[in-house]
Amino acid sequence: MIAVKIAGALLIILAWGDLACNVLFGKPARLAAGAMRLAMSWLLGCGLVSWAMFVCLWAGLSLTATVMALSLVGGLAWLGWPGRRLIRPVMNAGETIRLALRPHSQPAGYPNLNSPWSLVFGLIILAQIGLVAFAALVSPLTDWDAWVNWASKANAVFIDQALTPGLYSNPARLPTNMDYPLLLPLLEVWCYTWLGRIHEPVIGLISLLFYLTLLLLFYHAVRQLVAPQPALGFTALLATAPRLERMGHNGLADVPLAALVLLAFLLLFYDYNRYPGFTQGIGTAALALVAGWLPWLKNEGWLWLLLVSLVWLGGLWQQNRSRSQARSTVIAYGVIVLVLAGAWPIFLTLNGTYRFTFLPLTVDTLITNLPRIPTIATAMLARLLNPYWNFIWLFTGLILLLRREKSGSAPVGWLVLPVAGFLLLAGTTYVFSRFDPYLAHVNNSVERLILQATPLALWWLVGQCVALGVVRGEHA
Repeated sequence: MIAVKIAGALLIILAWGDLACNVLFGKPARLAAGAMRLAMSWLLGCGLVSWAMFVCLWAGLSLTATVMALSLVGGLAWLGWPGRRLIRPVMNAGETIRLALRPHSQPAGYPNLNSPWSLVFGLIILAQIGLVAFAALVSPLTDWDAWVNWASKANAVFIDQALTPGLYSNPARLPTNMDYPLLLPLLEVWCYTWLGRIHEPVIGLISLLFYLTLLLLFYHAVRQLVAPQPALGFTALLATAPRLERMGHNGLADVPLAALVLLAFLLLFYDYNRYPGFTQGIGTAALALVAGWLPWLKNEGWLWLLLVSLVWLGGLWQQNRSRSQARSTVIAYGVIVLVLAGAWPIFLTLNGTYRFTFLPLTVDTLITNLPRIPTIATAMLARLLNPYWNFIWLFTGLILLLRREKSGSAPVGWLVLPVAGFLLLAGTTYVFSRFDPYLAHVNNSVERLILQATPLALWWLVGQCVALGVVRGEHA
């Protein structure tokens, strides 16, 4: 019975996400079909459901009433929507696996599992998913932040059935970082409400689904540059990175944020390459939705929102659109982003929530703490060169040093700018850390920040491999 209830909770989230895909993309384009469609439906559904829950709870609705209403509306809307397509990708995926196991019958664009290397890469990915799934479903929460910053918030909302002051302004709960956003806790609360009780394995299951989503998105991203077999190989490289495996099941928000960030840059990639069916209106609305939820998932999402917006504005400027057209596009993007990203900070401000983690972001604080910079930079460099990243960052640095300006002309060469920008901005935040000693803050969290940019760095590496002729490009 528990499995049935959890399945119902997750299917409603997928239904909301599929509705968003239907509204945004209409007829399935290349970017909104198959595994990519499932991944997008999960991420968009998580954003819609959690944000709608927050708005309803803020308006005074009880938790149970909120979950019941959103479940009923989402389920009925999906059933009544003409041409719903969520089931089709699942059926297509099953058909693809069946055909892949038969010689000479693989659909175009899918990996040929009769090829020895494709089979090896596929088995490695499946084995890694199995390990993460086992850890997610049978091991308790072991990370302090997973419990304190996310799970404890979910428990508080579920027990109180509302957003009470104990969640956001109780000094006794200061270690929970009361300003942390609620996307992940509300997803946990959503499942708890369907179950009728707190059930900790749900946290691991949600983490596992985000891990799977990240791998699906990454494979799809790499497939835009190379053939299926090397795409599987690069996906296996990412999947087996020990640091990703470690965080793929532990209830933290960094793997979900990495998936959301990757989706945002995939949408930018579609926009730059003028994909069929990806018009200006679709691109603006889809990107604004995803970008607006970045700070709703984690505070570092504000840094990613800034970088995504800057890259998007740069692309908009290069497209030489008319001034009025560009202005209306920027206004539409800004309104959606401000509504989605701004609701939680407004809520915190109205309730006088105390922000504990960082000192005031002032020039005086920056000048006082400038001596921290060499220590922070050294600590970050040591973590980047750690072999537990499967040497992804080592090769990123080496190729950047050897190719310099040539690296920018490779496929997705522009990705180095947001990756480097994020590492620089994320490292700078430790200058304002309130922790004493501040190095404890760095050591405890810097690898989580690095994880958020790792899929983008590896995608960039794939583009460099294509440019160097190490791997043949998909359209070569």
